[in-house]
Amino acid sequence: MFTRQLKEKIELPFRDLLGRMESGDCAEKAVQVANMVRTASEPVAEALKYLYASMPMSDAVDYPVELFGTFARHGAFLYEKGPFAGRVPERLFAGYVLHHRVNNEDLTEHREYFWRELKDRIAGMDMRQAVLEVNYWCASQVTYRATDERTAGPMSVYDCAYGRCGEESTFVVSVLRSLGIPARQVYVPLWSHCDDNHAWVEAWCDGEWVFLGACEPEEVLNRGWFLGASSRAMLVHSKSLFPVEKEGIEEAADQVMTGNDMSHVLNHTGRYAMTVEQEVAVYDKAGKPQPDAMVRFEVMNGAAYGEIASVTTDEKGRCVLRTGLGSIHVTASKDGVYGEALADTRQGACCEITLGVSSRSVDGWDEMTFFAPGDSGRNGLTLSEQEESRGRKRLEEMNCLRREKESRLYDAQLARQVTAGMNAAEGDRCIAVMRKACRNQREIAAFLSEPTEGAFPESWKLAVLESLQEKDYRDITAGVLEESCRGAAAWTGIYEDSLLVPYILCPRVENEMIRPFRRFIRGWLERESARAGRNLAEEIRRDPAAAWCLVKDRIRQDKRVEYGSLVTSAAGALESGYGSRSTQRILCVQILRTLGIPARLDPAEGLPQAWMRSGAALKGGADTALSEADGRFVWLERHGGSGRITISGQRDMEWNYFGNWTLARFDGEAYRTLLPKLWSRENFGIPVSVISGRYRVLTANRLPNGNILAKQFYFELQEGEEREIRLELAQANPSDMLTDFCITDFGLEDEDGEACRISELAKEAGGLFIWLGEDEEPTEHILNEIYQRKEAYAAVKTGLFFVAARPQIRENPACRRLLEALPKIRILFDDFGTDMEALARRLYLEPGKLPLAVLIDRHMRGIYSVAGYNVGTGDMILKLLPLMQVPV
Repeated sequence: MFTRQLKEKIELPFRDLLGRMESGDCAEKAVQVANMVRTASEPVAEALKYLYASMPMSDAVDYPVELFGTFARHGAFLYEKGPFAGRVPERLFAGYVLHHRVNNEDLTEHREYFWRELKDRIAGMDMRQAVLEVNYWCASQVTYRATDERTAGPMSVYDCAYGRCGEESTFVVSVLRSLGIPARQVYVPLWSHCDDNHAWVEAWCDGEWVFLGACEPEEVLNRGWFLGASSRAMLVHSKSLFPVEKEGIEEAADQVMTGNDMSHVLNHTGRYAMTVEQEVAVYDKAGKPQPDAMVRFEVMNGAAYGEIASVTTDEKGRCVLRTGLGSIHVTASKDGVYGEALADTRQGACCEITLGVSSRSVDGWDEMTFFAPGDSGRNGLTLSEQEESRGRKRLEEMNCLRREKESRLYDAQLARQVTAGMNAAEGDRCIAVMRKACRNQREIAAFLSEPTEGAFPESWKLAVLESLQEKDYRDITAGVLEESCRGAAAWTGIYEDSLLVPYILCPRVENEMIRPFRRFIRGWLERESARAGRNLAEEIRRDPAAAWCLVKDRIRQDKRVEYGSLVTSAAGALESGYGSRSTQRILCVQILRTLGIPARLDPAEGLPQAWMRSGAALKGGADTALSEADGRFVWLERHGGSGRITISGQRDMEWNYFGNWTLARFDGEAYRTLLPKLWSRENFGIPVSVISGRYRVLTANRLPNGNILAKQFYFELQEGEEREIRLELAQANPSDMLTDFCITDFGLEDEDGEACRISELAKEAGGLFIWLGEDEEPTEHILNEIYQRKEAYAAVKTGLFFVAARPQIRENPACRRLLEALPKIRILFDDFGTDMEALARRLYLEPGKLPLAVLIDRHMRGIYSVAGYNVGTGDMILKLLPLMQVPV
């Protein structure tokens, strides 16, 4: 199937992987791989070798060989007999059709299923037509919904009919690959102009990469709502697991970088945005260039510095990143020495960092401005009216099909059977879980229906289910749930449920794929104890820190064989001896829970903690059930001690962690932002225990144009010290609130039923357009604010337009009162559909969030916009109106 050159290139990494498996306790699986390669046909054997040569170690040890056999067989079929056979270069085929992994999703067999579903639908189409048609089909199966960080596999997303953008794009890429069309997930790790990120799809069509929004079909390619946003990106990239040096990747990319793992990062920013090569030079205090320094490029997102790329300096102490035009925070570290700088890539100057030297204040606030890249309008395609009309009609057809599918996902009859013997309250709780399980409802039903036979309390079934995240219901198995309950049964009566359920019974530790672990860990500890001649389980019970030492000693981190945030299972990690840092932390908690020791990852930094009974190490056999108050969680990894931090701020300011402030601790290489659990509003003003060390507080005031007025505060917390940090937020001037976004014209309807266009309404003196929600509190607020300043609004020359979905808006008391006070306001009507959604996205606001207020000048430029509940909007608009160029 492959050329001799490619087969030679994959032979060594394939042998290396088998060697690593054989050196651990995975020799049996290595034999299975070798046997399948030996007995398969030549094309399937080559495909299987490629898959193992390019897969992370965690995939090799966590998934059955037969699963990759299905990928190899279907890939070989597509290469030889697929609808696009012979048209895809072998490297593109290997990396973007054959390869089993899109990102960090769970792996299941799906290629043959999607092939059967769509092969007839695309028959006779060229690649471009097929991509468009596939995306329409995908929209009939899956829609967007925010979910947690764990990436569900494509079949799980298909079975529940929804997913976040990373899951939608993984789904679409998987479907395209199933048909023989090269595809990859492309994403912006973090936006600069707003606090979010996004992923979409690129597909290779007859020599050219094209892009599309996942499950967001259009009539043409290279179009999507994210075009304006992507033109403001500091980095757009994809990742490749092709098992060769980066010089061997034949990709249309601005830059190919070695990632923090086995992957190569392909920089595609230049395709979507204006870019520049930002050079960085790193020196020591003596001015000597520092080779092999780790340089991290960060943007401010969610009031935190978030890494978008990392590059190692060359022998001259320099490195380069192709990036967008805006502000970027650059850090460098080597041998525990750190330096940082804020660069404005628009200036084109080399960013110089001296390790160990800082110009920042200590115990004082520094203020700075982060500039988001401007909207460059790249990749703009305008559809004809016919294309728009046809696209809307087809999309509604797909939405109808998806809604009909969604109506069949829940089996009410099965739910009634399962809950027949329960009281009403328990039955309702079980039904709520089964509804969320979608097509996985039968697994949940099987677990709930299985007799416990006295092995564990019946109440634990609901307890363990409700300890999970909603996404878990969609792919967890009855076996995993059963094992969790039976494995924790020995600790019945020792702990109160408030301690036992979340920290022993619950099979979830962080965002890992849940797999059974308790039976394996008990057996592994028994075997290792026999080898070592000592009881490892008892050593850990006496000193839970021994579990962390055991994990660090047994599990080796090797970024050359791991990918991203994948977490290896307990069995895979302990048998292979390999695992990521996340794997180590999660495995430590799993070992402790298996042994009946309440354990968690601490809510500040995600480090392993064990619950220790006050005054002594944890021991079983208490006369009464222990509660969390009878002890405390302690860190298992040695550090410099702990202290307490109290966060406070202005009383009239609404402080939100990852909204307008964050806290980070220096770990020896970089400042790592702390997790949000400890910094809820309930803990504001209350001392919180944290690890002592060097800290940084950031506050951020995000402006409508995407820029950020930021402040930072560095301090050091000594062991046993208590400190109070009073947050400060940089304040903006009215002129800072202005934006400059070109608005695409569209039509509305007046109260007489006559059509009118926004451009006509705004051409004389501009216009304030407010899309109103019916009887919604945020809309009431803005109506009341305008009413309170009715005299000022009566004097403005700018047109005032309220846009409603129905004439009944006049019956709303707040609206009626305001219309009587300001008869100059005109009521207009809109269906609140795709036009309003496109407008909101163009202004970088959340679609569907009401009220939507937009200030548009005579030239159809959006100079200010806001959506949802925002106190002071009425006053802010009055401050900005004089800045509009309105004729006298």
